[in-house]
Amino acid sequence: MLQGTATMAETNHRILVVDDDPLNRDMLFQRLSRQGYVVALAEDGDRALEMIEAERYDLVLLDIRMPGMSGLEVLERVRATLASDELPVMSTGGSASRSSTSASPS
Repeated sequence: MLQGTATMAETNHRILVVDDDPLNRDMLFQRLSRQGYVVALAEDGDRALEMIEAERYDLVLLDIRMPGMSGLEVLERVRATLASDELPVMSTGGSASRSSTSASPS
């Protein structure tokens, strides 16, 4: 299981970060990499699906509010082929700076 206190020598867990906001992607990349995780980045749902098909990941951090294919649609497509025990997915809420036209507030 993933552990936040692991050092680089202790883990080779692969995490895919999917977020359309480059600041969010960079922040997560920096924080997770410092903890020793192998981090891959996708800027949208289409790219995320391509990467999931091509590589094995231990966890996906998925922005739910993205233009084009939403995170929910990505999740539906992933679940059509991979169960949650095969690929855990954690949703992220997105940036507070997003336009009010991108999604309704929860």
